[in-house]
Amino acid sequence: MMSETGTQIAHNPSSNAKLGNGIARVPEMLAAGINVGLGHDAAESTNNCDMFEVMKFASLVHRAARVDASLLQAPDVVRMATRNGADALGHQTGQLVPGRKADVILVDTRSPMFTPLVPGNAEQLYSHLVFAANGSAVDTTIVDGRVLMRHRELLTMDETRILGEANAGLVRVLDRIGGLARLEGMTPPC
Repeated sequence: MMSETGTQIAHNPSSNAKLGNGIARVPEMLAAGINVGLGHDAAESTNNCDMFEVMKFASLVHRAARVDASLLQAPDVVRMATRNGADALGHQTGQLVPGRKADVILVDTRSPMFTPLVPGNAEQLYSHLVFAANGSAVDTTIVDGRVLMRHRELLTMDETRILGEANAGLVRVLDRIGGLARLEGMTPPC
């Protein structure tokens, strides 16, 4: 039915696992021709908004649950995180082709997480992107042709101020609902 109606799926495997929502039947959806993109849902439900971590978990959770290492191969997972996700959201991104926005990240493959790496070996590169990399590998971010981060330095916003405001905002909300007193009274685990 989803295939017939053109339904598109946002697969949030980390969030689903943390919240105990189960494992989506992604291999069957893909086999039925349904477009499945990847997402992290939100920081509140995953404690992590790193799409590299989501890619890794998406592949591993399905492989482990079905005891089948052939599921969700690295190039397929990268496609789910880029082109499929953009298509599901109706965004003109996800591919470097004429007519789409130039949303690009530059990944530093000189990092130990990309070692060993045979130059020109696309299969190995995809594998490292999905199974070894995390967001710290991103050196530069370009959105619609505009450089927003270069050499891991944000160019359009004050990261220190934003992080401080986010933490202060959480404290204000917790204080209003009485949650701050509960957190302050907690003792760390041994």
